[in-house]
Amino acid sequence: MTSKLDATTKRCEVCPTESHCLIATIERQCDEPLRGTSAQVRVLQKGQHIYRMAMDFDAVYTIRSGSVKTSFVNEEGTEHVSGFYLSGDMVGLDGIETLQYQNDAVAMETTSICIFSFKTLMEISKTSNGLQRYLWLQASREIASKQRLLLSIAHGGAESRVANFLLSLSKRYLAIGCSAKHFDLPMSRQDIANYLGLSVETVCRVLTRLQQTRTIQRQQRTIDLENPAALWQIALGQASMRNLATDSAALAV
Repeated sequence: MTSKLDATTKRCEVCPTESHCLIATIERQCDEPLRGTSAQVRVLQKGQHIYRMAMDFDAVYTIRSGSVKTSFVNEEGTEHVSGFYLSGDMVGLDGIETLQYQNDAVAMETTSICIFSFKTLMEISKTSNGLQRYLWLQASREIASKQRLLLSIAHGGAESRVANFLLSLSKRYLAIGCSAKHFDLPMSRQDIANYLGLSVETVCRVLTRLQQTRTIQRQQRTIDLENPAALWQIALGQASMRNLATDSAALAV
């Protein structure tokens, strides 16, 4: 008869995020056996909620496959997207301070998640330096991501914001073993606009111009970074798409 621990171990060994998930990362880096920290596995369909804003905080969630967005709706009924999460990311840390989740968390596609009781993690962290470091790292990444977004919105134009967004996704896909130059956008154009503080028309216009300047290629939600160096120049404000368009036209002559 298979025990609960055995079943959990088998799921971890075949999990697509085994190389960068909570349990496996701590065991590999710190030689601390945490397989007994069993997680409930749940599969969500597109549009299903992991949790809703103001629900009691009792767990954190690691994405095994798929993607999740977090958002909230203001008093005027406008949705603000606060984050996008990919395979291996942890969701729900925003609930620690008030013991209530501060956003809605919704699957953007068919998504598999591991659910970890936060109370259990805190008990284990008392004797696990590896788990403590992992949770601090996840919290630090969350803060750094929010800071970069605020700086981009405060100081960057539409072109810079979209370029930074694509480069950030590229870096994150590379970190989980996927292509940094060829990837899908699981989120809608409207979600991107809400996240970057732009209109959906502006996002679509910038993406079209990036394609016209041969900086990217796109087909529906698939993105190919044709010229990452140029995209970096746009992100840093060192070049505009108007200049790139002029250069492309000159080369074509």
